Amino acid sequence: MKLLSNISIKNKLLAIILFISSVVAFTSLTITTVSNIKKIQDEITAEVSNNARLISQYCVGSIMFRDTLGVSKILNQAANINDLKTIQYYSADEKLIASTNKVNDIVLLKSVKKMPRWSIDEQYMHIIEPSILENNNYGYIYIRLSNDFIKEKINTSIQYTILELLGLIALSFILGNYLQRIVSQPILDLSNTSQKIAVNGDYSMRVKTESKDEFGQLYGNFNNMIEQIQTRQIERDKALAELQESENRFRKITQSTTDAIIVIDKQTKIRHWNEAAEKAFGYTEREIVGQDLRKLILTNQDFELFKQDAIYSEETGSDITNSIIFEFPAVRKNKETFPVEVSIGTVWIKKEWNAVAIMRDISKRKIQEQELIAAKEKAEESDKLKSTFLANMSHEIRTPMNSIIGFAELLTDNKLFEQKKELYLNYIISSGKTLLNLINDILDISKIEAGQLKIMKDMININLILSELFVSYYETNQKNNKKIDIRLSKGFDSEEFFVYTDPYRFKQILNNMLANAYKFTEKGFIEFGFRIKNDKNILFYVRDTGIGIPTEKINHIFEPFGQVEETLSKNLSGAGLGLAISKKLVGMLGGELWVESTPKEGSTFYFTLPYEKSLLQNTKTDISAPSPLKLEGENSWSKKTILIAEDEEVNYTFLVEALSNSNVNIIWAQDGKQAIEICKNTPNIDLILMDIKMPEVDGYEATRMIKSFRPNIPIIAQTAYAMAGEKEKSLKAQCDDFITKPIRVKTLITIVSKYLDNK
Repeated sequence: MKLLSNISIKNKLLAIILFISSVVAFTSLTITTVSNIKKIQDEITAEVSNNARLISQYCVGSIMFRDTLGVSKILNQAANINDLKTIQYYSADEKLIASTNKVNDIVLLKSVKKMPRWSIDEQYMHIIEPSILENNNYGYIYIRLSNDFIKEKINTSIQYTILELLGLIALSFILGNYLQRIVSQPILDLSNTSQKIAVNGDYSMRVKTESKDEFGQLYGNFNNMIEQIQTRQIERDKALAELQESENRFRKITQSTTDAIIVIDKQTKIRHWNEAAEKAFGYTEREIVGQDLRKLILTNQDFELFKQDAIYSEETGSDITNSIIFEFPAVRKNKETFPVEVSIGTVWIKKEWNAVAIMRDISKRKIQEQELIAAKEKAEESDKLKSTFLANMSHEIRTPMNSIIGFAELLTDNKLFEQKKELYLNYIISSGKTLLNLINDILDISKIEAGQLKIMKDMININLILSELFVSYYETNQKNNKKIDIRLSKGFDSEEFFVYTDPYRFKQILNNMLANAYKFTEKGFIEFGFRIKNDKNILFYVRDTGIGIPTEKINHIFEPFGQVEETLSKNLSGAGLGLAISKKLVGMLGGELWVESTPKEGSTFYFTLPYEKSLLQNTKTDISAPSPLKLEGENSWSKKTILIAEDEEVNYTFLVEALSNSNVNIIWAQDGKQAIEICKNTPNIDLILMDIKMPEVDGYEATRMIKSFRPNIPIIAQTAYAMAGEKEKSLKAQCDDFITKPIRVKTLITIVSKYLDNK
């Protein structure tokens, strides 16, 4: 009772609780004294335990706010009140937080959890009480009492128990009721509010009070503390939100780019990986983060180069960046390699070095670069070929033109002998044929490149065509006095061996190869022929003992305008089109063409054609050139009339001269419009030779107009156009036949006779 009057209001709660505990202890002591001393000890133990429990509860508030100084004050005050020299507070993890002993007198317990709640040895009584609030353990109270104190307590309790028993019970009852209202409720309010804040994290909660005493100050301090915590929490949440926003912004930027962005640390471990990197390398971010960058680089040499180029400065700081760009081969997850262009920037973040590598897949760029290089080389080669072509064309065109014009001028001399005139005419005709063959070759290669050349297959007698070519080159060789042996090797002794192919193109292919062999062979032999290669193919060949072809130039000779070397082809004519045309024609006929050659020893050209036995059975068809028409008598067409629609006078004159021996009647229309008018006013026209390209109205339109009112009159289209589809276009315009310029007299007579002889 005397103790209560000397303590401050701050310690009322503890004093009252201790007083009530003392009453309970004294009461218990009085009761146990009657029974036995052991019971008294138990009562004392219970008393101290209760004191420890109350002390621990009072310390919980300070422990929750980590106020170790407050805990020390509570322990010292409790020690003074209860005359306890040793009171220690241990945390839940058994670390000493506060003690009433001096530093030199502190005794550390090894394991508070394993010690019994109370125990007595020869000198001391030991009490362990856990600090539990709302099922949460905040630590342990340890109290050590001297056995002398216990004995003294027992003696004292025996002496005064009877006298103080009734007074203590009454006082405890009164004070308990009074303090329940004044002291316990504010503490419970603080405890409940603290618990709610801890559980819900709502720092806007406050403890309400109107008291101005020390409890009011305690409430105010508590509210101020919570307000500071709330302010810091708001600032922390704001900082976290800004950090999150910055991170999201960075992630959106890195994910939106098409380049792979990879962040690595000092140990070359990958720390960041965007979606473009996933697409480029095939690894997900979860698979690759933490892996070594070496996993993405194909060779150790490139990896060491990467590390060397990404050397970082030892100086620390933020935003220190060095940029380096280079290329190396990378490897995907599926082990596929691809070239990448890498831009490396080194940066210091929070005194830690990082490298940001921006990698770009440059596979397409590399392909484009190769294509550009190839295109450049091709353009250079094309330019070279163009120059060669122009030079060759100039030579090849001027040479026969020189002969044609030169000998034509010589023919104007009236003093020439007939023999010379015939010789000059032969030169002119030969040069004209050479020029025509050149033009045909150019047209053929143009048709092939444009995909407009058409193949017209039929049954042909192979041995007959080979024999014709043999006779032709044999006579040419005799005429030129070359020391070459012309040989023919037939696959069958029989003169009749048929193959289903295009007769004109087959002869053109073989003739080109023979002409090439003849041009580059000065002595030895030229042999050509065929043999059955297998059930599906026939093998044709042309072998010579000419200059041969170097291995590196073999593919070149099959290119348009391609020749082996200028030195090899010096003084030898040719535009370099024959073999290119032949190779493409063989492919269109379903075969293949190749060459085997040794320089200075000779070459052998081979080509195959499909061999279809089923088409060769029981056939005796012989495809040979038609015999030239011979007119019976000088006046065979004297009663016939031909309309010639031609705007060029020289062409008209040629047609008149070509038909002069037939005594046919000829009418001249100088354009399509005149041709239409003449047909309307002249009913006895038997045939029309219609030029396609004319002023006013062209040949196609004129034909359609004439056929509209005279459908039965034969119209033969004559054109200098030689592209594929020209014949079909003429027939579609209702022409009855087609003849190509330059017109051969025999061909003209043959076609015209087909229509006039039947009338």
